[in-house]
Amino acid sequence: MKPFTVVTPYSPGPFFEKTLLSLTKAPLVECVLIVTQGPVHLKIPRCRVLIAGPLFSRETLSLILEDIRTKYLLLLTKTDKFRSSPKLWRES
Repeated sequence: MKPFTVVTPYSPGPFFEKTLLSLTKAPLVECVLIVTQGPVHLKIPRCRVLIAGPLFSRETLSLILEDIRTKYLLLLTKTDKFRSSPKLWRES
């Protein structure tokens, strides 16, 4: 199992999907968990959708923590300006 699970709120649009694709190709990312308050239909490998309340509510954070099986969690609060670099995810 890879060491990272990335959690991010859903954001409609092509930039969000590009970010997801970049993250799922990173060698240290096991999966990306997308938190949304309604159904979302994404067909991107290694991405899962969690339908829950607001990202920072106690209930949602509890659900996220119950779902994580990796050693580390990367919580992205926004993805509109996030850029993933291959250097960032390389194993040492």
